[in-house]
Amino acid sequence: MLVNVKVSYHGIYGLTLTRDVDLGFTLGNLERQRRETLERLVRENPEFIQLASGQYFTRNKKAKLNRAIHRIALVASPKSEGYADFVHTIASNPHGYKFAIDNYYSSVQGIGAEQELVRSLIQIYEAQSEKDYDCVVITCKVLAVRLRYST
Repeated sequence: MLVNVKVSYHGIYGLTLTRDVDLGFTLGNLERQRRETLERLVRENPEFIQLASGQYFTRNKKAKLNRAIHRIALVASPKSEGYADFVHTIASNPHGYKFAIDNYYSSVQGIGAEQELVRSLIQIYEAQSEKDYDCVVITCKVLAVRLRYST
C-alpha cells in the first residue's frame, strides 16, 4: 500500500492529517493483471464476453440453470479426494435426490492436466445432444467448481 501523508498544524484546530492512497499499489500486481486480462477479453472477444454496469457477462452466465439438476457431467481424477467427496455428497444428500452422473476422468493438476481437461470438455460437448446435461462439475482436490453448460 502506498500512502502519502501530510501533517499540518493550525493554531485553533490543532493537528490535521491529510492522506492520499495510491490504489495502484493497493490492488497489487495480480489484481492489475486480472483487470488487464478482462479488458483484453472484452476488447478482443465481444461476441463472447461483455462488460455492462460493472459486471462481465458471458454465454455461460446468461444460460439458465435448470431448477432441479439431474444429469451431471463430472470431470475428475478418479482417485482424488475431490472426486470421492463430490460423489459421497451427491449420493448422501439429505433430500434423497437421485442424480445421473457421467464420469469423464482427467488429471486435474500436474503436467498435461490442461490438455486432459480440454479433451474431457470436448467429449462432454460432443455428447451434449445425446446426454442433455444440466451442468458440468470439475473437481480439484477437495474443491468442486460448478460450470453451467450452454449451447
